[in-house]
Amino acid sequence: MSLDNLPVEWLSLPIEKVAEVKGGKRLPKGKTFSSEKTKHPYIRVTDMGNGSVDLSDLRYIDEETYQHISNYRGGPTCLNN
Repeated sequence: MSLDNLPVEWLSLPIEKVAEVKGGKRLPKGKTFSSEKTKHPYIRVTDMGNGSVDLSDLRYIDEETYQHISNYRGGPTCLNN
């Protein structure tokens, strides 16, 4: 989705205005992501650019990994490496 295609009622703001920004790799040591589809997509920095997210080459994490990193408080979570 490109910023140019946002619905008119949406606002474009710096992320720190609406979320707590956390840095660092969040996958547990020894865990990796996969191209095999699961219910947990993992959006990477390489999937982002120029105000858009490229969903054509998503990676995924398994349920165990998701449970380990899902300690963020409420709402959607965007993880990237």
